[in-house]
Amino acid sequence: MKIINVLIVDDSKIARMKIKDALNEICDTFNIIAEAEDGQDGLDKFFANKIDLVITDIEMPNINGIDMTQAMREKDKDVEIVVISSVDIENIKQIFKQQNIKILKKPMKVQQLKILLTHLVGRETI
Repeated sequence: MKIINVLIVDDSKIARMKIKDALNEICDTFNIIAEAEDGQDGLDKFFANKIDLVITDIEMPNINGIDMTQAMREKDKDVEIVVISSVDIENIKQIFKQQNIKILKKPMKVQQLKILLTHLVGRETI
């Protein structure tokens, strides 16, 4: 099975830990390349590494998740992106409707993330 390089971007250390725990519980396919605590840090780490999957928040300091994911898409149209946000989901869906970005609502239910990530692992494109 292909190893999936993951970048986790969230200004909450607790949220990053929950995401890492969920990834580790699913399978050993996920290789957590980096964690970032804001959008600028996320972009820096994305451009410095080969990333297959980005899991990010929207509301963060320096660069928000919307601007960050748009810059990532310009570099790599195929990178999988999962947004986990407390912002109104309908607004987020409108922003990302053309970008094939998966969206989960905060507070995140770890089981929802596991289901989504398990689905992504099963796909041939990731």
